[in-house]
Amino acid sequence: MDSTTDERFSAQTTTGYSGNEYQHSAQYKVATIALFLGCSVLLVGLNALVVVSFLFKRIPRTQPNFLMFQLAIADGATGVSLFINMFSSIFYSLSKSNSYCTFETLSSICCLMASAFCILGLTTDRLQALRDPLVYNADMTTRRYIASTLLVWLIPVSVFFFLPMIWFQDLEDTPLKICYTLYIMKREFVAYALLPASVMMYVCVSIAYIPILKMAIKQSRAIGAADLDRDQNQVKMKSQLRILKTATLVLVPYFVGWMPWCFTAAVIVYNEHEYNFPGTTFTILQYCSYPVALISGINPIIYAARMPEYRRAFRACLGCPTQVSPATLGA
Repeated sequence: MDSTTDERFSAQTTTGYSGNEYQHSAQYKVATIALFLGCSVLLVGLNALVVVSFLFKRIPRTQPNFLMFQLAIADGATGVSLFINMFSSIFYSLSKSNSYCTFETLSSICCLMASAFCILGLTTDRLQALRDPLVYNADMTTRRYIASTLLVWLIPVSVFFFLPMIWFQDLEDTPLKICYTLYIMKREFVAYALLPASVMMYVCVSIAYIPILKMAIKQSRAIGAADLDRDQNQVKMKSQLRILKTATLVLVPYFVGWMPWCFTAAVIVYNEHEYNFPGTTFTILQYCSYPVALISGINPIIYAARMPEYRRAFRACLGCPTQVSPATLGA
């Protein structure tokens, strides 16, 4: 995320950086504190419900739930990074600090990429569940815990945190001289690692969803013609389809929020003039950063709306009375 998201550029910026260093107004700092602190509390609070529910076994310890648990950790960490990001927006000295800028930027990028790998893991899990619903086993084992954790965190931490942490640009060598996500990272890293990886994840998930949707439609029709009360296999299939619908709802806002930023960033990074003389396209990029953060708070709401076990778990975490009825169990 950008440390000065709401900053507007002077007319000189469209033709080149003037060398005058920008100082935020008091009104901007107050607005930044309110916006970033509010979003941070929202993201951490909502995703904490998922984390606590899984840790205290208020939701089943299954493969898709463990992936959702890791997704909640990544999304909640994004909220923490917003809180860290707030200080560099308030204190000018921090916005000029290479070390602070790299840490706040790369921690956000790492969490967002971990979210992407969670989405890929959920997609793969749904494909397996629908392809072989009778033999699919969602129960967690020690091997599955390790494999799933490595799938989600190994590449984001090693490639998108530690590597750019030791290979970054000095802020004084950037066009804007202060902390921005697109400029603290090496241009080559953004052009040949971050953006291609993001697009590749999008393509892989999209390709995997083609057979998933075909099988889901076919099995939904089969369920509609079956007597679900007497056939346990059909009940299991119905449960898997409900999880699929939830995963789909998680995917849509992720791509709607993340891909516009990627495409806009690509226009800047792959264009010499746009990169060295940031103007309108760069301003659009700042607006695109808002959905990237806000989508991290949507997933727990989707879980509560779609899945009865999550609704019961959230109510228990909040100390609300929980009533379990046969209708609720079969929803």
